[in-house]
Amino acid sequence: MLTLQVMRIMDALWKSQDYDLCLSIYEVLPMGRNVGMIYVVQNCSTLFEIQCAAKQLGSTFSMESGLINKYIRNCSENSKVYLEGVDRFTASCAGYCVATYVLGIKDRHQDNIMLAKDGRLFHIDFGHFLGHYKKKLGINRDRVPFVLTDHFLCVIAKGKSNFRDSHEYKKFKKLCTDAYIILHQRSKLFISLFSMLLCMGLPELQTREDIDFLKGTLCSDVDSALATTSFYKIFEEAFSGAWSTKTNWFFHSVKHL
Repeated sequence: MLTLQVMRIMDALWKSQDYDLCLSIYEVLPMGRNVGMIYVVQNCSTLFEIQCAAKQLGSTFSMESGLINKYIRNCSENSKVYLEGVDRFTASCAGYCVATYVLGIKDRHQDNIMLAKDGRLFHIDFGHFLGHYKKKLGINRDRVPFVLTDHFLCVIAKGKSNFRDSHEYKKFKKLCTDAYIILHQRSKLFISLFSMLLCMGLPELQTREDIDFLKGTLCSDVDSALATTSFYKIFEEAFSGAWSTKTNWFFHSVKHL
């Protein structure tokens, strides 16, 4: 619930600067210990459900790079609706890339990322944040700062194979950077908020090291120019490390087949 509330603050900051990143921030209502209600987001599926429906599991248990783009195209009644869906996907992907990086949200497999039929991408199940990584046999499973695979970039580039050379890719990278800098400029707000919550007894927000993680992702001690340079490196690291994300998705498919 805390993660969603913070994302709502991020969304408000972005919209105040005329950036609508199409976040899908669903409502959550706590009703007691381990009891609550979650708003149902309609007309959407997890990436794993889309993968299964397309019969992409087979013997390789992996997703074709163009699968998500095909899904959005198939959900669109014409080219105009498809392009609108791509725009929503691009905006929402940028928003969640930045939000999940800043908050250090981990365990991002195909069942924790959803896609609406109108193109909106969104994340769910925020059980691990502030860089508290999941490990398997002592190995860190989350090796990238945020999820950015060729499946996503194929949509953003409207199906072009050379998406890294496309105008859409450069525009997407700038959108992510602009969204990040808006949060960087309000870093004191987030640091103050999380510092006040240290006494709440949240499992992954208990020490000053957790606050230091947030300071690091927000580059709170440097100016906007250096923060921009830092985020460029993070962006490239996310894409170059996409192989580890796809490896995690492979084993998730094997486990849940």
